[in-house]
Amino acid sequence: MISPKFFYDTLTACGIDFYAGVPDSLLKNLCAYITDHADERHNIIAANEGGAMGLAAGHYTKYMKKQQMKEMLWVWPPDITLQQEKYR
Repeated sequence: MISPKFFYDTLTACGIDFYAGVPDSLLKNLCAYITDHADERHNIIAANEGGAMGLAAGHYTKYMKKQQMKEMLWVWPPDITLQQEKYR
């Protein structure tokens, strides 16, 4: 099994510093490590999985780099004409 410290340090090295989720008995060691080492603004315990996903999505869109935002908007909205041709 991977140690919580190793996993947390690996995520930190990759630039991941925000954690949102619900308590999980299978990941209790990792959850406890994150609680002990991340400040409360970067470790949010949500009421349910949907809330955690919303928090993560909001955090990502607020703090993503402008270039990432441009790339994301480049492919959105999807090309409806291509979808219409698919069903003809």
